[in-house]
Amino acid sequence: MEGLSLCYKKLRKVYTVLQELKTKVEKVHTDSCVQANSLANLLEQLAACDKVSFHKEPLVEMIDLKPKLRYKLVKAVESLLIKLRNDLSTLKDVSRKISECRKTSFDVYTQHATQGTLSLEDTLQGSPTCPSLTELLEWLSEIDSSYAQLYEEKLEIIESISYEEPTKSQEALRRWKSLALLSRNKIFADQIPIFLATHDGS
Repeated sequence: MEGLSLCYKKLRKVYTVLQELKTKVEKVHTDSCVQANSLANLLEQLAACDKVSFHKEPLVEMIDLKPKLRYKLVKAVESLLIKLRNDLSTLKDVSRKISECRKTSFDVYTQHATQGTLSLEDTLQGSPTCPSLTELLEWLSEIDSSYAQLYEEKLEIIESISYEEPTKSQEALRRWKSLALLSRNKIFADQIPIFLATHDGS
């Protein structure tokens, strides 16, 4: 039916966009992990600085060094936090675009289902190289939910980072780096490339 062809055409465009967004997020995640490592090192130095006593020999003559050193470390921490927040902003933008893709895809599906140009049987038919319309829409919802969750998890982490609590913040940064995208993108890795390579939208 005509509705099925048009829905597949829409979903192929959407999943092509999602492939590009996935690549963008993976690059941002890799870059942010480098920044997270640097930030963890700075927080470790900050924790060490807080533990050092400048009231004993031979550091007593450099008692004004500690606040200067701490100020320098705090400024460096704040600079890296800004970069991580920028990365998080990119992830938020990607998540928003994925939600828009999901909405417009379901709008097209609903339109043709309502008009009678798309039957239930059509939506359930698929093949090894061409998933059913139902599967593609379900995956789209899963991807949307996955990226929204990833953003919320990273937002929670970055809001817990503070130079006043360097040890706790280091633990938070380890969580940041552990939020790998591979498990969230299994659909991309296993199914979507085949669909995009073989399905011509007809």
